[in-house]
Amino acid sequence: MNIILSVIVPVFQAGSFLDRCISSILASTYQDIEILLVDDGSTDGSAAICDAWALKDPRITVIHKPNGGVSSARNEGLHRAVGKYITFVDADDYIAEDTFATALSYFQEDVCSVAYKASICDSQGIPFHTAPASGNTLFFATPLEALEYYWYTGKNTAVWCRIFLHEVITRNHILFDTETAINEEGLFITDYFSKCSGRAVQLNNRFYYYVTHEGSASRHITGAQAAKVMENYHTLIPYCDSLSCTCGLNIRYRYTEILLNLLKSQCERDNRNPEMRSVIRQELYTLSKQYLCAKRVPLRRKVYLISVLLSPGLTYRLAGTLKKHLLLQGKSW
Repeated sequence: MNIILSVIVPVFQAGSFLDRCISSILASTYQDIEILLVDDGSTDGSAAICDAWALKDPRITVIHKPNGGVSSARNEGLHRAVGKYITFVDADDYIAEDTFATALSYFQEDVCSVAYKASICDSQGIPFHTAPASGNTLFFATPLEALEYYWYTGKNTAVWCRIFLHEVITRNHILFDTETAINEEGLFITDYFSKCSGRAVQLNNRFYYYVTHEGSASRHITGAQAAKVMENYHTLIPYCDSLSCTCGLNIRYRYTEILLNLLKSQCERDNRNPEMRSVIRQELYTLSKQYLCAKRVPLRRKVYLISVLLSPGLTYRLAGTLKKHLLLQGKSW
């Protein structure tokens, strides 16, 4: 079997939607793949579902491991992958059948990454918006140019909407930080783009279907995890400064957005941590002047930051209601 693409699927308590995910990958019009199902200590029957699928298709390999988190599962998949290219699919999501065939067709000798867009879906897997994505396919002359764009927009910093070169990952020992609870994918992508050469491509196609529900991406961030995220960014910011002035500015902007999410987590009723909340608010105060003076930041985001600094609890409750309303209308928050 000629394996060109390795598809890594971290699996944890995904029994109710795992069949849909695996079926969508197997339905791919591109067949030269291996699927690595990494069972991260599931106790809901996911492990048995993985084993059953492995008996149906020889391209599926199941890896059972003790629970260590999604980064640990992805790292295990990277250690076992043999394809020339690497991509990831989360167990609660699914893909379009022409995802891999289209994305891989853009890989030439000087291309280091091909990314595509996602449709946000409700808990049943139904997209909130079905209209074609706006914009054109983007071609970045260098990895740094792509990195500046991704940190600027905050979009497509997930690993599940991108295909990587396996050789770059292996040669540079690039792995996910298992101690980081949020934006670990952005850190992985930064490491990857800083170590590779050639062009990067951003497709306009909505190939990936990202399913939102209580048990998937949204999770409580503990005080210790929040502190680790802040520690990582304190290292990442000067590193991006060394790459380019633009990259440094963009990572500060993105860090402010991350802090807003961290503060929201620390304000949730069953996860309140007054001490960490105070630390995050102080960090936001430090970054606020640059954020509020930036021409590129929309006025609504500036108002949002000011409101959060004044009354975070009330602001997050109102924002949550507005976000749900916009999603139902097919708009972004």
